[in-house]
Amino acid sequence: MDKIKHTGTMYAVCPWCGREVADSWELWHPESECECNQCGRLFKATRIVTAEKVEA
Repeated sequence: MDKIKHTGTMYAVCPWCGREVADSWELWHPESECECNQCGRLFKATRIVTAEKVEA
């Protein structure tokens, strides 16, 4: 079985099937489980947001 890169990605990725969740900003509360629309398995996703100052 191939490893699925599901940490440190731009969008949430199902760790079971590898499907990328393009609308990751709409994910549920981080303490709840998400259900993959492709494989139907449950997983938890954590969102980490960083902000940078952009010089004009």
